[in-house]
Amino acid sequence: MEASYFTELFSAVIRELVEWRNWVVGVLLAVTFTVLGVGFFWPERYETSAMLYADVTNIIQPLLKGRAEVTAIDRSEQAREQIYTRKIMLKVAKDMGMIGPLTTVEEQEGQIAALRDSVEIKNEGKNYFRVIYSNQDQDASFNVLNAVVDSLITDTSEKRRQESR
Repeated sequence: MEASYFTELFSAVIRELVEWRNWVVGVLLAVTFTVLGVGFFWPERYETSAMLYADVTNIIQPLLKGRAEVTAIDRSEQAREQIYTRKIMLKVAKDMGMIGPLTTVEEQEGQIAALRDSVEIKNEGKNYFRVIYSNQDQDASFNVLNAVVDSLITDTSEKRRQESR
């Protein structure tokens, strides 16, 4: 195709836009205000995230240095599995008031499942991972994520203490 074809096509499109300018402006305004209206009534969603480093050291590693090879473990995947355990999710749900003393087991499981669905974990590189929680309430989003991270850190430190004993 020749360059003259494209210049003629471009000039024809410009002529049509000028001729139908009232319709063009009306359609652009309608689309703009439609997008604005949808955005105005769209429910708010707050997302909170924390970047964590999964420590790769092992208590046995210095003792075995030079004698045996220590197996390399993907700590971020291990942390993901640890966060999604019932123990941590139940502790977070209790800390946040989602589960009370009179809550039935079925309701507990429903709250834990909803919490698991809301917490997302993304691998961010070697031994780094991001924990993300989103909610319609910004304070709840922040507090639940803090409870998840605190529970993970507490559980990890307890496991290390047991391992060192």
